[in-house]
Amino acid sequence: MKKIIKINFLLGFIVLILLIISGSFLLRAKFFEKESGVTPTMAAGSPGNVSGFAWGENFGWVSLNSNDCDTDKNGFIDTNAMVNGCGGNNSTTVAFPYGVNLDTASDELSGYAWTENLGWLYFGPDATLAGYGSIASSSAPATPKNWAKVDSNSFITGWAKVLNLGNDGWVKFSDATIPTWNATGAKLLANGNDSIFDGWAWGGDKPTENGLGWLSFNCQTGGATGNNICASSNYKVTVTDYVVNIPPVVTNPASDMTAPNWSKTDACSSVGALRANLVWKYTDANPGDTLSAYRVVLQDQTNGSSTDTGKCTQAMTGTGLCVINPASCSGQCQYPVDKVLLAYNHRYTWSVQVWDSRGGASALVSYANPNDTPMEVNDGIIGSFTTFLHEFPDAKFSWTPLKPSKDELVSFTDLSRVSTSGNFFAAASSTNAAWLWTFENAATANFTTPNPQNTFTSSENSLVTLKVTNIDGTNYSCSTSTTLNVNLKMPNWTETKPQ
Repeated sequence: MKKIIKINFLLGFIVLILLIISGSFLLRAKFFEKESGVTPTMAAGSPGNVSGFAWGENFGWVSLNSNDCDTDKNGFIDTNAMVNGCGGNNSTTVAFPYGVNLDTASDELSGYAWTENLGWLYFGPDATLAGYGSIASSSAPATPKNWAKVDSNSFITGWAKVLNLGNDGWVKFSDATIPTWNATGAKLLANGNDSIFDGWAWGGDKPTENGLGWLSFNCQTGGATGNNICASSNYKVTVTDYVVNIPPVVTNPASDMTAPNWSKTDACSSVGALRANLVWKYTDANPGDTLSAYRVVLQDQTNGSSTDTGKCTQAMTGTGLCVINPASCSGQCQYPVDKVLLAYNHRYTWSVQVWDSRGGASALVSYANPNDTPMEVNDGIIGSFTTFLHEFPDAKFSWTPLKPSKDELVSFTDLSRVSTSGNFFAAASSTNAAWLWTFENAATANFTTPNPQNTFTSSENSLVTLKVTNIDGTNYSCSTSTTLNVNLKMPNWTETKPQ
């Protein structure tokens, strides 16, 4: 009787063990049934252009492309393709397609990665998934509320989601507002026509809060302090046929940036002395990229004021301070600074920033040229230019008769104006002016008086030039010239009494 009880007990124990094993198998089968109920959909049926493995202590190994688990493409998961993750025996475990894709037009990531410990990691887009319901990036716990995408500076911003964990499964890729994460967030590095992932994502909103922990995409920075661990654990995530955007560069601020590009001759024009043209050059390493926007910051070092154009796009051309079209620049831009932004005898510094057609931004670069352009206006201070002290003379004159003849006395009248500030005064009544008249084919070649009289000695076109100079120490001078058509000498008429 005892023997029968022992046998029955042993049989019952064996059955119980088998039930536990079979139950575990069924539970595991149900788990994969739920997982496989999600059908990964990629463009053109491809697993995507993202491949390789990432690693996180709580995530385990993360496969971003099913091809990495079936390298011989026989339809079965390779043996130990990923340690305890997608490892199979290359003969019985069927490999079905999944993967993550980076769209080269929108810079958006989408699709599925498989995590060793947590199941599917979903990259979007918004969808209703079998077994998981509606999945939308707007449900992410913090901004930016979008699925992961590459920004203009090659950082990956936004979210992915571990589907099995519901609202606890959100994974954030970078956050520039968190100092410890600012430079180490997930990003792309250039690798010829391809790109390589680098940096870390975090399972949650902030590393200071509870979450799934860090997720590393590249062994070169995979150590606890961002150190290289490739010798002991060689992994990385790559993107095929995706060229990382390299932001434009404002080149050589000590030579390629020039100012004020406004000469003494320019100051004599109708525009006047208060003007500057800020010139800079830029390069872009990405073929085909064009300039999409610029920003100029002008600082008055004399009174401490500052003018900032803000980001000027092509659409903003002609509005506010956005006076030039960025599309008109081709490696070099010239920004005209109007007199309303300048003051006489003030010293200015300036900086510029540019954006490319993919949104990449250069640094804000400051003018550092030791020599102003042209050299005649150099203020001798590195990285600044100084405006003229006041306006230049406005040289003008009249004459009578308007159509003089040879040997006829012609009177010239000075109509010039001079300035000691922004205001003009008649030069003829000023103690701040000097005159130099130059005559061609005339009895007297030069005069230094304001209103000379002269006669022309030949009947031909004769050039008359007046140069007016400030004698306040600036020696600002401007000239004006006129060609007079001198007629033949008039005949002498004698009046006689009719016979």
